[in-house]
Amino acid sequence: MLQLLLNRQAPVDVSFIGFGTPLHQAAQLGSNECVKILLAAGADPNAMAKSGATPLKWAALKGYGDVVKTLLRNKAIASHIGTDGETPIYCAVDGGHGEICGDLIDAGADFISEVARPVMTPLGHAARLGRRNIVKVLLARGAPVDGISDENTPLGSAAVEGHLDVCRDLIEAGANLNATYGPLSTSPVGFAAKFGYEEIAKLLLSRGAKVDINDSDGHPPIYVAVVTEHVKVCQLLLAFGANARFKTEDTERTLLAITTIDGNLSMVKLLIEYHADLDDADTYGWTPIGHAAFKGFVDICRVLIDAGANLDLLVSRKTALTEAARAGHSEIVQMLLAGGAWGMPPPAYKGKWKNLEFKSEVTPWKREEILRILRAAKHM
Repeated sequence: MLQLLLNRQAPVDVSFIGFGTPLHQAAQLGSNECVKILLAAGADPNAMAKSGATPLKWAALKGYGDVVKTLLRNKAIASHIGTDGETPIYCAVDGGHGEICGDLIDAGADFISEVARPVMTPLGHAARLGRRNIVKVLLARGAPVDGISDENTPLGSAAVEGHLDVCRDLIEAGANLNATYGPLSTSPVGFAAKFGYEEIAKLLLSRGAKVDINDSDGHPPIYVAVVTEHVKVCQLLLAFGANARFKTEDTERTLLAITTIDGNLSMVKLLIEYHADLDDADTYGWTPIGHAAFKGFVDICRVLIDAGANLDLLVSRKTALTEAARAGHSEIVQMLLAGGAWGMPPPAYKGKWKNLEFKSEVTPWKREEILRILRAAKHM
């Protein structure tokens, strides 16, 4: 039928909105015979649909290797950049077609430059998508292993998306383990910490990646892992020498204080195991046990007391006891007193617990209960 229409002088390159030319349709459907007939009749192998796609791009995306070869033999441009910024090899990466990538490279396709939106190299694109077969093809053909792609290296892109095997292949090819890119200048270990990819973090660290590279905010991977509450990644980072006593520059808040505020008991225990400072106060005068007492985290308070936290440390007019009392946590008040906290009011209260300023939501009966406990402790 196609040949009959062409014999009757049907226009070979007529374009249909949303569909392109007949050659586009034949390529998209994988009909190599129709592609050959249309090309023999003079069809333009580089015609662009409204989307910017050429027949070669559609065949590459769909994985029709025989169609790709036919188009290339008939002067289809292997590195054609459409209005969308995409090239045939970019489309082949999208579809996961490694053999077609090889055919395009053999035909002279540019597999080094950044294309598309966001701008990415074929290797960076393959690494981000976890296309291991294509990563191997591109590396074997000489693609730069550390070529910047969308403000990241291929290894960084693979780490962001959690592609362990691709990370391994890139490392074997000599990727820079400590390169920092992206909006926060994050290292691959930092990406693994942020997203909780324990196996990727282990791979990177075991191959020699640095454990304490700060991002542009001044935060090392251990901080990122604590904030995102990835306990296993934290354990791994600490085992490789991460600083359990890191504290932020702006508020001087320690990792132990941060995870105490979050109420993460497992993380608290882990940091204590690695000798986190129990009593370091931030710029607002809060210690870890002060945070735990104020927020009502009974189990965390118990762990901190058992670890030897200073229960009477007076910073900015407050102690752990005053903060537990102000927040209405009578169980923690009793726990602190039983653990050895001094029952006398701090100087700011002028020797009288009645001057304690409770949070507004603490009920009158709870206030009376706590004041009874404190007054009894004062006279012990």
